[in-house]
Amino acid sequence: MKTKIIIFAFSLLLLLPVGFVSAYDIRSTEGTTTIESTETVQDDLMIAGQSVQIDGVISGDVYAVGQTVTVSSNAKILGNLFTAGQIINIDGIVEGDLFTAGANVNITGSVKNGIMAFAGMISVAPKATLDSNNATFFGGTIDISKNANFSRDMIANGGAINYKGTVDNNLTINGGTVDVSGLVKKDATITASEKMVFNSGAKVDGNLNYSSPKQAEFKNGSQVVGETKFTQLVETQKKAGKKNSMNWFAMSAFKVVTNFISMISLMIVAIVTAAICKKYSLNVIDKLKTKTWASLGWGLLVLFVTPIAFIILLITILGMPIAFLILPIYLVLIYFAKVFATICTGYFILKSIGKNEPNLIWSAVLGVIVLSIIMMIPFIGFLAKLAVISLGIGAMVLALKAYHKNSSAKA
Repeated sequence: MKTKIIIFAFSLLLLLPVGFVSAYDIRSTEGTTTIESTETVQDDLMIAGQSVQIDGVISGDVYAVGQTVTVSSNAKILGNLFTAGQIINIDGIVEGDLFTAGANVNITGSVKNGIMAFAGMISVAPKATLDSNNATFFGGTIDISKNANFSRDMIANGGAINYKGTVDNNLTINGGTVDVSGLVKKDATITASEKMVFNSGAKVDGNLNYSSPKQAEFKNGSQVVGETKFTQLVETQKKAGKKNSMNWFAMSAFKVVTNFISMISLMIVAIVTAAICKKYSLNVIDKLKTKTWASLGWGLLVLFVTPIAFIILLITILGMPIAFLILPIYLVLIYFAKVFATICTGYFILKSIGKNEPNLIWSAVLGVIVLSIIMMIPFIGFLAKLAVISLGIGAMVLALKAYHKNSSAKA
């Protein structure tokens, strides 16, 4: 059932105009969806199925969803990889960033940029090479094998963490039980709420700062070149630390996943809206461009006066039904204000870089990405969201007024 829902969601994209479809290669089946080793996909790829198998070369970004997703050793992804499923196997080369979530995530290939991984079990194999930006892992069990190489920082948050790899920069670990057997070329900061062991062959070229209920077990052959600082966790701190660590992990994972799902949902709605309501979208863009301050004024008026009107109507017997009618309309209006604001944002950006008539679908995609990033910035994000909703509502109101005015004139 879950697979069919995923396939259906991807299939909806097939209804989009030719201009957008040509920019994305979309593949979906109920069985195994495969990109053959002899195939080169020149565009961004959206792929879904019970199982997803990528063996070929992808020139752009890849969005992959399936019960099992495999990027084989023959595969090469020149852009970013976004993937979710029960079992994720990354055996090939990813030139961009990797964002993955699943029950089991196995990385044996090469990732040239950053990594963000969420899973019950994460395994980084001996031949894995993480060449550029930082790698961050959130998991129940995290196993970094010997000879797995990280060119920048590595951060691991989980229950049981076994580190045997090589980090060229700093290492940060927050876990329950922590076993270290690898090399850290700069500093290491480790919190182990239960137990920490430095095995033979473990080496920190910089300083080691660690916290644990008792001092770590340093076995023969382990080495810290710089200073070692130990902070003892008493029993209450241990319990609180473990609880806080679990809560922090759960909240962080939940926040990232919900933000990602929210962004994808907004993108799908914005794409469909731009495709179906092209004329109205262009009218909203025109009002936002030619009557910016009027749009902002109308938007703020509707945004703040409507809740007051709702409360007043709610406390009157006759007004109560109207109040409960206004509320859902108000919430839908706020959501679609964000939808049209993202389309307008992307449109103006594409216009500014020389596109004479920007494609509304691409405008929606670009606008969602840009505004989602801005809205994640503390404080600035709140102000941006307020401005986006206000301008969106105002432009929608002005576009509707113009539509009714033209309809009346024709009548």
